[in-house]
Amino acid sequence: MVSGRISAVCSSAERGVSKRDQGSGYLEENYGLREDAHAGPGERQVSILLEQFLEPVIEKLGQRPDPGCFAENLLVSGLPESGIERGALLRAGEAVIRITAIGKNLADGHRYSYKGFSLLAERGLFGRVIRGGWVEKGDVVELIEGEPF
Repeated sequence: MVSGRISAVCSSAERGVSKRDQGSGYLEENYGLREDAHAGPGERQVSILLEQFLEPVIEKLGQRPDPGCFAENLLVSGLPESGIERGALLRAGEAVIRITAIGKNLADGHRYSYKGFSLLAERGLFGRVIRGGWVEKGDVVELIEGEPF
């Protein structure tokens, strides 16, 4: 089984700013992370950044960015990007997320960056919460096969 762990659960009360690590949160079915400005109906209810994508940023800046700096809801370590594509199912803590997009169309005018880096827009995973539940730092995130119900 392909799996990793949640390193941070991040939210913000407004759009266009970095998020802060809350340690835990509730992913609400067909909505996203409660108390996060990006939650709501649609296909990009939750955003996930794989921690290995931070390495080039760390090398260039000489420091590790705080969790949430790239506006991600979930920062995940140890989960390889291979095998994760649109339609994939991820179990994160108690919740299940269907990946609906990888990255954003940069031509659509994505504006947010952290010190010139837009990792979420370039390589982030976006998904719809298909089964709600609690997520917290340290929870397992795994790629699952088939319908989880």
